[in-house]
Amino acid sequence: MSDSYKTEIRRKTLMRKFTWIFLFFVMVSLLMNGIFTFISQNNAYNERCRYNLENVSRSIAERIVNEKTEFFCLQKNFRDFKNDILIEYDFNGDYSPAKNSFYKYFNANYPDKILFDSISFDEMDRTAQTLWMTYVYEKWLFCCESMRDSFDLNYVYFIFPVSDKEMCYMIDGVRMEKKIGDKSFIDLGYEGEIDRENHQNMWETWETKAVTGDVDVTRNEYGNVYTSYYPVIVDGVIIGMTAAESDIDITNAMIFNAVWKQSLIYIIVLGLSSLLALMFISKTIIIRIVQLDKQIQTYSQTKDPGIGEIVNKYAEVGSDEISTLGKNFADMTRELEEHMENLQIVTAERERIGTELSVATNIQASMLPQDYTDCEKYSLYAKMDPAKEVGGDFYDFFMVDEDHIALVIADVAGKGVPASLFMVIAKTLIKNHTRNKESVEEAFYNTNNQLGESNGEGLFVTAWLGVLNINTGVLKFVEAGHEYPYIVTKNGEVTELRPLKKKMPLASFENMKYIPNEIQLNHGDKLFLYTDGVPEATNTENELYGIERTKAVLSKSAGLSPKEMLQFVRRDVDTFVGDAPQFDDLTMLAIEFK
Repeated sequence: MSDSYKTEIRRKTLMRKFTWIFLFFVMVSLLMNGIFTFISQNNAYNERCRYNLENVSRSIAERIVNEKTEFFCLQKNFRDFKNDILIEYDFNGDYSPAKNSFYKYFNANYPDKILFDSISFDEMDRTAQTLWMTYVYEKWLFCCESMRDSFDLNYVYFIFPVSDKEMCYMIDGVRMEKKIGDKSFIDLGYEGEIDRENHQNMWETWETKAVTGDVDVTRNEYGNVYTSYYPVIVDGVIIGMTAAESDIDITNAMIFNAVWKQSLIYIIVLGLSSLLALMFISKTIIIRIVQLDKQIQTYSQTKDPGIGEIVNKYAEVGSDEISTLGKNFADMTRELEEHMENLQIVTAERERIGTELSVATNIQASMLPQDYTDCEKYSLYAKMDPAKEVGGDFYDFFMVDEDHIALVIADVAGKGVPASLFMVIAKTLIKNHTRNKESVEEAFYNTNNQLGESNGEGLFVTAWLGVLNINTGVLKFVEAGHEYPYIVTKNGEVTELRPLKKKMPLASFENMKYIPNEIQLNHGDKLFLYTDGVPEATNTENELYGIERTKAVLSKSAGLSPKEMLQFVRRDVDTFVGDAPQFDDLTMLAIEFK
């Protein structure tokens, strides 16, 4: 049998097998694509819907907590004033007229007064109270409706129970109309019985004060909707819930539309690709594939680079895909040889970089005071664990004079080498200014301006500086956007050390004036400083360690020395985090006044 006949038989055999395999592949691909596309789109759209709902309700809840004094006063007096609050039915979100009306009346009748500071809500007359309630209600109504429009939701609202069966829709997602004369106003404060069967997550969120992680699915006169609830907790007490709703039918329509479009595109692309492939395969190119296959098998057995040159000469005969394949194979053999040589160079470079990062880690660690101090007047210990080889957190403690010790803890925005370099500058400036006998506020003022002079990367530093008189226990301190420290007494009482007024981080704005604060530490009191790596430590369930756990573990360790306290806290954090990776630098400092 001649070689040409054998080649023809092999070509036909390959063509027949390839055709059957290709047809099977096309059918299976079409079927699997339809199934997986539906599953993935259904999961994606529903997950995104639930994510958006929870994010919106959580965002409004967090804003309420941030403005808790104003909102709590609004809620407390809402049921008494809801019939006096007149908001036009076609209210477009512009609450500035109501705001201006209130302040015009307030300034005229209560000059030199500041609401919630020098005058309370109850001390104002009924007119001022009504004007304020109208202005603040319009503000929060605009907040809810703007979030609704931004995320293309059905309704966003705030509710709280008035009995064990009824809810008050203080800020309702549905505008209900009431007529007064020939004018239309929004009918506020709908109160009605809400059944537990169809609103299980609503009542569970209220009773547990926690997000359930699920949504209520209801069908009513307002549509077929998903509803997510988020508890609004102020000072440990739940005052109500924010809620966000999305139309289920719209979500399902989007899912089917996405599946249909993606499947249609896949069918078109696969059909055209199949047709072109069959047209090419039908040409007499199989024999060249067979010959190329022989050369490839030879190379796989011998790893002889000379095979590439043979294939390259063979490929120069044509200019089609088979020739390109041959040329690519020839290039691959050459590149493989080059790659093996480059791999050795890259490996050596990586080892060099690793060595340099190790040196940088040691340098950074050496810049921080390491000694555990335990003397007659105080006991002090500090520890930093960076998330990367080098970090942006830092602490410092040093004697300003014989009677005063300075305590510093700070967190540079970001991680890695840039943050560590900025950390070195910030640490040096704070230390120099403090040792120059500048007051704590002057030290931060001057450091802030110097850091901002050449801050092209836009970095900033949250920081806390305190100077403790080790004889009297008087602590003068200043903070710049940093986490509040804690004072831990001998009997385990944990108190948050808040400044008179929270200020912006260092390097945020020039000429920022920082406010000095002063407290008296008693015998046996411990001052605990930390960065956000402690409360924001996250476990495998994406749960935060949090402030409450921090306070609890500090209370348990009240009788320990500063060193033992930090070790106790770190063990508790590690137990909570488990196998989850460390995402942020974790820095702590504790001092006991004796």
